[in-house]
Amino acid sequence: MAVDELESLGISAQEDPAGALFAVAPDRLAGLLRVLRVPSRLLLRVAQGRADQLSDVQNLLQRVPWFALPQPLPPLQVRLSSEQARPAKAKWILEELLRQLRASGRTLVQDAPEEGDAGGLQIVARYVKDTLQLSIDVAGRPMHHRGWRLQAGPAPMRETLAQAILRLAQYNPLEPLWDPMTGSGTLAIEAATWLRPLPMELQTFSVDSWNIAHKAWPTAPGLAHAAIVAGDQDAVVLAMAVANAGRAGVAEEIDFQAREILQQIPTIANTGLVVANPPWGQRLGGRNAARRLYERLGAVLARRVPGWRAAILVPERNLAQELPIINCTWDRLQAGGLAVWLVRGTIAAQAKGGHR
Repeated sequence: MAVDELESLGISAQEDPAGALFAVAPDRLAGLLRVLRVPSRLLLRVAQGRADQLSDVQNLLQRVPWFALPQPLPPLQVRLSSEQARPAKAKWILEELLRQLRASGRTLVQDAPEEGDAGGLQIVARYVKDTLQLSIDVAGRPMHHRGWRLQAGPAPMRETLAQAILRLAQYNPLEPLWDPMTGSGTLAIEAATWLRPLPMELQTFSVDSWNIAHKAWPTAPGLAHAAIVAGDQDAVVLAMAVANAGRAGVAEEIDFQAREILQQIPTIANTGLVVANPPWGQRLGGRNAARRLYERLGAVLARRVPGWRAAILVPERNLAQELPIINCTWDRLQAGGLAVWLVRGTIAAQAKGGHR
């Protein structure tokens, strides 16, 4: 999906075990960060080569463009991932990187958080097939932190996962969208920001302070969205969604409805997209409650929006039997560290038994 998004921005990219590989001018990095929606982080590869002896590591560190980084240099976080490397080799590489950085007067962060910290500079070392790759995290923090979500209900969806769902569902902003179980609004808000960068003041990235000029990423002229309807029966949680949409600058583009799903009013149209992340796990209180919830959701969808496309997240595939979705496609995704399924297809005009 990252490759698809990059190519939609006019960037040639290719799949890689670590993500997607592409080339872009350094002065475009800050602008690109603000329009990318799917990746969780963006690494700038600055050096690669063998790392068999001390001089190899030293040569690689000398290739790092230290002159382009913030001055004075912030504390460094160093992380190493290795594939098919003996533990002793990986340990030696990491220790040698740290030793040489200290010897050159660099300040290192101890016990850095796993997801990074926007206050430091993160160097990511990857050792694969006898080659050491050195990269710098240009975001400095996980990119799913958009800056607009200050309030959330239980177990909120990551923004990057919401974008992945929208892309898999082939979301078209010119068609109506309905999110009947919106929670804190992640799916609806990410859909509303589809055609625009987020406000600059929401996002601060590591690369913003680098010693390079920055150019905005060219964006297409703004296009009007079709109606986006987002509902939830919990008025308190929905108020959080409204506040989040306001910070993202899209509150006026979403019709928020504090109603139970049966009372929600989606846009009247022959085609559209339903996206939903129904409550699951401990929030439902057991398998029977989950089955009843999906059965009710299925009945409403068949009655209100037959013929629309649907993309529904389910914790177990058998729950989709309660949904009137035909011509199904399945995608295995990760949500909160757990494997879940996204079922996609067309909504049939029957409440139950249409799944196949």
